[in-house]
Amino acid sequence: MRGVKVGVAAAVLGFIMFVIPLFADQPTQSISEGELGFVLEAIKKLPPLPPENLPPSGMFYSVKNPEWPPFPANVFNLSAWDLGEGGFLLDDRTWKYEGLTSAQSEQSMLMDVNSGGGSFASYTSDELWLEVPTNSLAVSNQFSVILHNTVTNQPYAILTKSDLTWSNWTAELRVTGVAGNATPAQLPKNDRTNLFIWARTCSSSNLIVDASPTPQELAQLLVGGCVTISNVSYTGAAVARGTFTNGICSGLAIDNGVILSSGDITNAIGPNNTYFASSPLQTNGDTDLDTLVGGSGTIDATVLEFDVISPSNSITLTFNYIFASEEYPEYINHYNDPMAIFVSTNYVGTNWINTNNIALVPGTTNSVSVSTINENSNPQFYVDNGDPKYSTNAPVANVQYDGFTTLLSAQTQILPGITYHIKIAIADFDDNGYDSAVFIKAATQCP
Repeated sequence: MRGVKVGVAAAVLGFIMFVIPLFADQPTQSISEGELGFVLEAIKKLPPLPPENLPPSGMFYSVKNPEWPPFPANVFNLSAWDLGEGGFLLDDRTWKYEGLTSAQSEQSMLMDVNSGGGSFASYTSDELWLEVPTNSLAVSNQFSVILHNTVTNQPYAILTKSDLTWSNWTAELRVTGVAGNATPAQLPKNDRTNLFIWARTCSSSNLIVDASPTPQELAQLLVGGCVTISNVSYTGAAVARGTFTNGICSGLAIDNGVILSSGDITNAIGPNNTYFASSPLQTNGDTDLDTLVGGSGTIDATVLEFDVISPSNSITLTFNYIFASEEYPEYINHYNDPMAIFVSTNYVGTNWINTNNIALVPGTTNSVSVSTINENSNPQFYVDNGDPKYSTNAPVANVQYDGFTTLLSAQTQILPGITYHIKIAIADFDDNGYDSAVFIKAATQCP
């Protein structure tokens, strides 16, 4: 099978990365020969910086191969000229890219996959490498990635970027390797053209949570630098809000972001070894959430609120999230723990009118809750995480919650110069047992 191979000694580094143009008529990011000549003329009297004076990551362009997209790091430990704005020009005029030795291929490598592909000369049996079958690029909505020489039961996180200037990678999925065999994965194109792919060995499958960030920091993490935030407030127990990392290696579809819970966020950490993980907070419910579940009944509410304004541009603010609960699967018709993301521009006196909930079951006007997404209702959005007592399935993620939704998305249009009030809330219903939580992806870029 024709494809592209990128080699890395798995035992040494544990990750590989390359870039592919997903459509043949879309050029990859590179530096033109004209631009290269201009840059060389400008810096030819200046010596390049030695590798020890260069940052570990950036956009490292090749003098020898100006048509290549930039490397994400100084993978060959070469001298380079600093172009500013995170860009560097490698002094690789005498460097031999062909016939890489095993020791050299232990470094992270970025390759341009043009029509017909390309490959390194050889691999050894202990090298991990990725293959993108070229025939899979013709599929309209997805393409294949194959991990070779994977280790038995070793999890690998697959993340992507369309632009190296973005601060965060997008977690796509987790795959478990099989020794000596090909481990396939299917990635969506999502209207992307060029795509950087990072296959990262998971050193741990444990979710990491941190309750120390302030509400201000949590709000900023959710919207990034796209809008200005103000009037941040938090209602609930301090142990019920925080950040999470290592999500993709834990089996979630989000790698890092904000977690809000109706209990202690440390209960999110796997394995799923109990069917009743609970941390009663002894806090009040929320009246806006009450309206979503019959008018009353919420308890132990956790609420993060803040105002946003876009100074000059109209943008689409997106919240990608996963709702999870211990109520699954046994109490889906009894204890309807709800969540919501309210967006408002209207208020009475000093009180915002929080009736516009954008966290909805896809294709419906129903809010997301235990009763609206489960194994019986909208099951296409539900993931059974192997309740130790009430499910015959094995857990699919190393988190404590017995079930959770697929990755959902809530969007709202932010017009310039208008203040929007964002209220993200979650609570228990009817009693304060069996925690629920929402994982919200950290913002990665401005629309």
